[in-house]
Amino acid sequence: MLIEKQLNQDLENRENEFITKSFSIIAIVISISAMLQGLGIIGDNILNGVQALIVLIIYLRISSFKKFNILYLTAIFFSFVIALINLAPYMFSA
Repeated sequence: MLIEKQLNQDLENRENEFITKSFSIIAIVISISAMLQGLGIIGDNILNGVQALIVLIIYLRISSFKKFNILYLTAIFFSFVIALINLAPYMFSA
């Protein structure tokens, strides 16, 4: 019983550590891409696409640990589809 409780605690600690690292990665990517946009190295369309893609990837990784919510994934998927159908990369948003 004690070993099972310890294993569950270790798994929960790993999940929390991964989620914290994931949000740190999002913050770093957004700040670096915003700085590059401010310097004029990348455009708004690329900035929006990169941010949306990073958020989608991290959401999928976090959902592998937590309960997978198909409604959120559907909303994200449709926002990508709408931007692709309109051929408007500025519609990508994190």
